Amino acid sequence: SALESMLFLAMPCSFGMYFLAEPIVNLLFLSGEFRYEQAQATAEVIRIYSYLLVASSFVKVLVPNFYAIKNTWVPAVCSVIAFAFHLVLAPILLADYKLEGLVASTVTSGYVNMVMLLVFYHVHLGAFPYLRLFRSVAQFLVPNAVMAGWLWYATVPVSGLLTHWFHGLTYRVVVLVVMIGVAGVLFFVASTIMGIPQAKAFLALFRRKLGRRS
Repeated sequence: SALESMLFLAMPCSFGMYFLAEPIVNLLFLSGEFRYEQAQATAEVIRIYSYLLVASSFVKVLVPNFYAIKNTWVPAVCSVIAFAFHLVLAPILLADYKLEGLVASTVTSGYVNMVMLLVFYHVHLGAFPYLRLFRSVAQFLVPNAVMAGWLWYATVPVSGLLTHWFHGLTYRVVVLVVMIGVAGVLFFVASTIMGIPQAKAFLALFRRKLGRRS
């Protein structure tokens, strides 16, 4: 389904954002007056935002289903309620956790929106295929765990190894490219070994794109 395909891509992106937040911020911003402490704070914000990708995927796929039956009020009402929830929760978390609390409130309101859309989906469109979705997500977790293991354990050794050949901005670029490249390969290899249909479909699409360019 469209949601399964979306989650197949959203989940590794979410893991990637979480584990590579610091290298990404260091590459883009760590220079001049932007100091290490500020980079760490920005990376923490990105890590919190990474949780929002899954909820956003649900919303992006669910909303067109309501438009298809000419029901525009359900997505609008869900968005308004989620926004109101954010307005209430944000000051509470902001007082205790500062910027991270504000971002966490945004993420939480995204999941509130997702849950409400799922409830209304059941009311207006029929039963949602939860069991099938859970089975797919459980299957997706395996290649994501392989990829996350690489990002978690290899960042420091790879960074230390590359210091022998690269320095400065070039070093930060090479580290990020190597980490992302190997993570992507591991993810798709593990997905293919497990027989995940979305992996085969995306790889076939990629081959067709390469064939057209050649």
